[in-house]
Amino acid sequence: LEADEQLLEHYYGLIDRAYDRVKTLEEYIHNAETVTNIDLDTSRNQLIRLELMLTAVTTALATWSLVGSVLGENLLLPGGLNRGDYSVPAFFIINGASLLLSLLLFWAV
Repeated sequence: LEADEQLLEHYYGLIDRAYDRVKTLEEYIHNAETVTNIDLDTSRNQLIRLELMLTAVTTALATWSLVGSVLGENLLLPGGLNRGDYSVPAFFIINGASLLLSLLLFWAV
């Protein structure tokens, strides 16, 4: 009977150590998952930041191309920019102002 109790205590000790090892491994796995999720979140944030930057650039360039599109149409425009009687300084002033507006839009976003 005493030998059976010692054998049982020995097996309980083995089971207890195995349980402790399993709990330690569970903690290691949980920590590894946490680190992996942090890395994935960082990568996701970088992609979102890149997407926002590309959207801002696209919006700014769309504004600038809108001015070029309007000037390319056959419309009556103020400031002597119609047909052959346009002035070069007025052309550069309008394009410079639209470029400045585009840059301000880009930096505002």
